[in-house]
Amino acid sequence: PFDLIGTRLMSDMTKSTQQRHYKTVFDCFNRTHIDEGLRPGLYKGFDVVMVGMMLRAMLTFPLYEVVRSSSFLRPDPNSNSMIDNFKDKLGVSFVSAMLISVLLYPIDTMKHN
Repeated sequence: PFDLIGTRLMSDMTKSTQQRHYKTVFDCFNRTHIDEGLRPGLYKGFDVVMVGMMLRAMLTFPLYEVVRSSSFLRPDPNSNSMIDNFKDKLGVSFVSAMLISVLLYPIDTMKHN
């Protein structure tokens, strides 16, 4: 429900102050609940959100392992420094998170439309 309320408020902000549908977050929540109901109104698009969350959870660790085992991000075997080790892990985490975000961007776009 929070994604729906946020999307409606963001699209409502493009209008001038006199033409806005919602005054506050609570007004948007109440009007949506009264006008459209609980399940069809507030939980609209919930299935898309759940699919995106499940895919993100299922892909996070396998993709991290694939990126970590790739040749261009292998840690230096001669380095025992904790800082170098941290930088390597941070780089792998960044690349894997970026790839997941790129892969799941269409689902995130569906969520906001």
